[in-house]
Amino acid sequence: MTLTAIVLLLASAFSHAGWNILGKRQNPAPAFFLVANTLGCLCLLPVLFIYGGALSGFSTEVWGLLVCTGFCQALYYAALAMAYRRGHMSVAYPLARSLPVLLVAAVSLALGLAYQVSQRALLGMVLIVAGGLLLPVQNLGAWSIRSYRSASSFWAFVAALGTTGYSLIDDRALRIVRALAPAAIPSAGSTAVYA
Repeated sequence: MTLTAIVLLLASAFSHAGWNILGKRQNPAPAFFLVANTLGCLCLLPVLFIYGGALSGFSTEVWGLLVCTGFCQALYYAALAMAYRRGHMSVAYPLARSLPVLLVAAVSLALGLAYQVSQRALLGMVLIVAGGLLLPVQNLGAWSIRSYRSASSFWAFVAALGTTGYSLIDDRALRIVRALAPAAIPSAGSTAVYA
């Protein structure tokens, strides 16, 4: 992995954790996440000046998928705000972020895309979800599935459905955009324009 990739991953991880902590500390509301997301979009605005030609790869289908992914992201943020409002971030966030790993795999398998999911990948997914379920547990002997029967867990599951939706939609849209983008625009440029 290159140094640039490592720096970008670390910056992403810290900014992601930071805005979630801020979102929980403030009165958790979808409006906060809308502002945070809007600021993120503004940060990406210079990409349009560099790779704006990638927009030619945005077919009518891609614009429709963008609307759908926007709906799924709005669902994710609204549900995450509700989960934070109703319970502990230490339970809600790991559920909201780990469950989509299995849900995306399940939908992919149901759609006949089994060739994209190896057995090793499935094992990794199960371990990620197990980690998400165990992360808030202070004592393994006290762990119970009943601990997750709460309004916070329900909203975290709804947030996971939103994440699953936008993950699958974005995958489809990016495949189209990359295939139709002008040859002079690198794949990363098309991805950044889509973001």
